[in-house]
Amino acid sequence: MKHTRTVNSVLRSMGITAVMLGIVIATAAGQSQNLSARYSSAPFTEREVLRYSVSWSFFHLGSIEVRQSRMEGDTRSRVQLRVRTASGIPFIDVDMRDISLLSPDDPRSTDFIVRIDHDPKEYRHYTHDPVSGTFTMLLKEGEGNPVRKKRTEPRRCFDALGVLMYMRGLAGSGENLVIPVLMDYELADTRIIAHREREEVDVDAFDDEVPAYRISVRAGWKEECVGGMDGDYELWCLADGSAIPLRAKIDLALGSISIELKSFRRSGWKPGASTASLERGSGGKGGVR
Repeated sequence: MKHTRTVNSVLRSMGITAVMLGIVIATAAGQSQNLSARYSSAPFTEREVLRYSVSWSFFHLGSIEVRQSRMEGDTRSRVQLRVRTASGIPFIDVDMRDISLLSPDDPRSTDFIVRIDHDPKEYRHYTHDPVSGTFTMLLKEGEGNPVRKKRTEPRRCFDALGVLMYMRGLAGSGENLVIPVLMDYELADTRIIAHREREEVDVDAFDDEVPAYRISVRAGWKEECVGGMDGDYELWCLADGSAIPLRAKIDLALGSISIELKSFRRSGWKPGASTASLERGSGGKGGVR
């Protein structure tokens, strides 16, 4: 049972973004709630599909798919992350989706859904009205009746996909800040460190190493029941305007979880000069298979 909880929590954590994937983090006392002046909305695009493999030591655990698209008649973008376990893993069946409607200019949370399609089924819908400062959660578990919770929350915060897009927009900026990210119905502090130094990263989506910026996340929460996962992880994003996440690493007491980009498709994307020679088109490694 402990092994099952470990794998399940690791897969869910990729919706952390990252990092993946259910945290909302509150702004630390005394810090400004404004977005960083170094944030760029360039990672948002009309259409993008990113596919990842999740592994634990030598074991393939499952896959993650991140999609974004523009909404007709709405200034926000629809960003979706789906996590699924690989077939053949005994006693574990994970199929969950995070969906967020995000403004490219301000990716803080306004409308966020967590949908768990494996048993026990669960549906959570979070909404935040920044004008009234009202934060609402609609929770439905299994066949039970939905439960609605509401409270006053004047602070602007990030959901799991909002923080992923915010980190992409800060890649290479040198920014070091504490932001708000949602964990269930509570708020907790998380620090993001967007390193300026470039690193060379090798992932299956490209034939050769590509330049990347590393982002360190220090969430500061502790889960003893899942192999010592403490909310800290590293994320590497492509060193160009798209800031496509290439790899993530989460250290556990029982080893490390690796998430690696396998394929991608991004509308209107022109890779930087340093990566242009590595793109192989939609039929090869540089496209969705």
